[in-house]
Amino acid sequence: MRLEYLILILIIIPFTVTGDDLDLKEANVTGVKYTQLEDGSYNFDVTLYHDDDGEAPNYADSWEVESMNGTLLGTRVLAHSHGTVEFTRSANIGIPEDIDELVIRGHDQIHGYGGQVILVKISTNERILYDQGAEMMNFTDKIFSEIESPISDQNEAIISQIYIFSIFIFVYIKKIDN
Repeated sequence: MRLEYLILILIIIPFTVTGDDLDLKEANVTGVKYTQLEDGSYNFDVTLYHDDDGEAPNYADSWEVESMNGTLLGTRVLAHSHGTVEFTRSANIGIPEDIDELVIRGHDQIHGYGGQVILVKISTNERILYDQGAEMMNFTDKIFSEIESPISDQNEAIISQIYIFSIFIFVYIKKIDN
């Protein structure tokens, strides 16, 4: 491998977007997919990221789907530790027809409901990543369209910087090759 390419890899890797900014003591929701089933319920695939290894015997023990006013609609219980990696588990959950906006949140045995949640608007498939910190945040008085996500704004800025930097390095390497 050419030295220039190795330098490029060593420079770009630290700037990739990962869960490094997440507090892994909390059960962070990092992804959610859902599909409506024939019976009207929804199948949710929820991805959590938590340091299951760091505070034994603590682990992410469930994720929940709630309405924006905090009404619990469904829970997926997790029976064991998954290590310190992102993992996805599924559950079918009934969502009343009059509810369009949801909060997907993780839970762990010691810290409860802190960390990143994902807010979902079913009708438009909009999603908002929201770091609620160490305490469970109440979204009752929040209007979905007015909630700003500091997480997605940070990620977009980082991705833009990586893109610009990558172009610069690519041009530099091309210049060296010629």
